[in-house]
Amino acid sequence: MANLTDYSNTDLYMAESSYTSRPYSFDKTNKRPPAQAQKSQWYKQEKITDNKTGYTAYFLTNNQNPNLATQAYYVVRGSDAFDAQNPDWTGNNIPFALADKQVKQSKNFIKDVQTKMSRYTNITAWNFTGHSLATMVVTTGLSNLSQDQATKVQAATLFNGPDVTNSLNVHQLNNLKDSGLNDKITYYLNPDDMVSVLNRSQSEQIGHVNWIDTKSDYGTMDIASSHDFYEYQVVNGKIKTVENSLELKTYIYAQDALYQQLINHVGNLKLSPKKVKKIIETLDGEKYVSGKINYLVKEFGNKIDIHLFLKFYMRYKDAKEMIGLSNRINSLTLQLEHSDDIKLSEILVSKIEQYIGNFLDKITFDTEMIHVNTRNKLQKLINEANMELSIAGSTTQFDYRYFYSEPQEKINQNSVSVYKKDMEQTLHILTNHVFEIYKIDVNYANNSFKPD
Repeated sequence: MANLTDYSNTDLYMAESSYTSRPYSFDKTNKRPPAQAQKSQWYKQEKITDNKTGYTAYFLTNNQNPNLATQAYYVVRGSDAFDAQNPDWTGNNIPFALADKQVKQSKNFIKDVQTKMSRYTNITAWNFTGHSLATMVVTTGLSNLSQDQATKVQAATLFNGPDVTNSLNVHQLNNLKDSGLNDKITYYLNPDDMVSVLNRSQSEQIGHVNWIDTKSDYGTMDIASSHDFYEYQVVNGKIKTVENSLELKTYIYAQDALYQQLINHVGNLKLSPKKVKKIIETLDGEKYVSGKINYLVKEFGNKIDIHLFLKFYMRYKDAKEMIGLSNRINSLTLQLEHSDDIKLSEILVSKIEQYIGNFLDKITFDTEMIHVNTRNKLQKLINEANMELSIAGSTTQFDYRYFYSEPQEKINQNSVSVYKKDMEQTLHILTNHVFEIYKIDVNYANNSFKPD
């Protein structure tokens, strides 16, 4: 468990304090962190619980007397840890992950919030926050508010949660947009957290999505988990975020594809909670997407869609390579701009083309290495398994073809070849544009700044 190191952001402070074992837990103390001392005082009025669904929430107001309050915070607690017997998981996390079911705790949320909105009519600014499971509860619950109730919502600021679009019906999705609630929902997510990236490859997502500037590259299952609060960097109450770049987007897409596949297979194979936990921990420990692919192939054989993984993995690799390539081209372009020697310019342009050629060769090499490494590892594992079976006196032998699809490999390689040709054409067009712009600049300079 890793806590915040800066408590100057009120929403983060509230979300963390909803958990029992935290330094400023609402269950343990009325003290606030020093960073909140100069901010508005919030008074805890009620703890709302439902043992059947696992729901826990806290109602706070800006006045000790809720009847005189004008503002409120409604903070929902997420799930503490992975436990397949806990109602947080049995009735909420697992049905949502496996079948896009709406979380049951959202019914607790909407019932209690609507009751309180009707009772405390003087409160005209409602703020909502929560972490993990709580993000699903809050967003789903808000989608059921009436138009009048929606106008009282000031903001919903949520941390480390998946997108819930697929679990909502058309009426709920339209209600979020028509009521203006969609624009009041803001997510802060960790790109290394499997919960945060779930469903984040979709083009249509709820609310405003921000990816945080993390302190480390820990995974979800590490002791200092990427799903925890420690990874947030806060300066003067503002959460540090990163640009939603091509590299970041493709990294998110790659991880989402992997975990979606895992979820599908978990559902189909009906694995035990212990086995699921082991798979998640192993995947989380693999820092590279290729390592995750190799592990899943070993674990599930040909039931895994290698082509889908490879497509997203290559997109991620391309993004990282393209950023490096772009930086080198920019550097060379600056040299072109400061040169009036056409020979030097030609040499520099040829250098750019050389970089492009190396990049394209690397795409092909990386793809081939993925196949070679996967084949070799699988063959080694199968040989070891067959040897153990023989020693044990069994006549059964594993067939390599069951675990690896040669036709699929050829399809993958053909796809990469087509991609390489398309990228080669695009990059050469880019190079020509760079050179043409340079020539126009030189010509303009030579004809515009002649001495009288």
